[in-house]
Amino acid sequence: MLYKKERPVKKVSKLEIARYVVSVILLIAGIALIATQPIKQTLMKQQSETTKSELKTLTPEDVKSAENSNASYDYDAVHSISLETILAAQKNKSKAPMIGEIAIPDVGINLPIVKGVSDDNLLVGAATMKPGQEMGVGNYTLASHYSDAYDETLLFAPLIRAKAGMKIYLTDLSKVYTYEITSVTLVEPTAVEVLDETGENIITLVTCNDMSATQRRIVRGKLVSVQNTSDVSSDVASHFEAEFKTY
Repeated sequence: MLYKKERPVKKVSKLEIARYVVSVILLIAGIALIATQPIKQTLMKQQSETTKSELKTLTPEDVKSAENSNASYDYDAVHSISLETILAAQKNKSKAPMIGEIAIPDVGINLPIVKGVSDDNLLVGAATMKPGQEMGVGNYTLASHYSDAYDETLLFAPLIRAKAGMKIYLTDLSKVYTYEITSVTLVEPTAVEVLDETGENIITLVTCNDMSATQRRIVRGKLVSVQNTSDVSSDVASHFEAEFKTY
């Protein structure tokens, strides 16, 4: 009877084992990253639908109540967009303090305005940056996230296409405030002077210039008219009927 000669067992070095383990970890991490994006987008869509539903039933009385609510202006407590912050916003079922709406039709922006700066508010729409602000009075400042998702159409990302002469419309459901963009500039994150009063009735919109957040894009406009909501044209009213581009 013939016997097969057994082959010697090849010894695997610790280095090869380590390389194998690292490869498996990287593979799992890659799969997790791919899987996370659809989850993130689904949650963003759910948040958007909730916001639309709530603003649809918003009344001038609701706006007044939200104006009198407490709000945070702790910029250091704000985080960048992540699955974690989206999940946190989803968990918070309380109604956001919505005090109106902003529309910039030329760049496709239509968002609720919410009182105070927080992760939840910045995922919903445009957040007021200072306490005691009034639409149409002084330097009315709003901030929102920049996002490169969906071809830069969400939140304040479309401000990359903003130009002088374009119109910005605000409403508190009682009046419509029309501003005209006068300047678009890039500043350092430390340039808080953009929030200062200038002695004029203006609007200042603030967002990051890109995902690296090394600069801030500042869009500023001057107030050109104030009208009762019942007096605005159907064209202006339609700007507030556009789909929300929010998380």
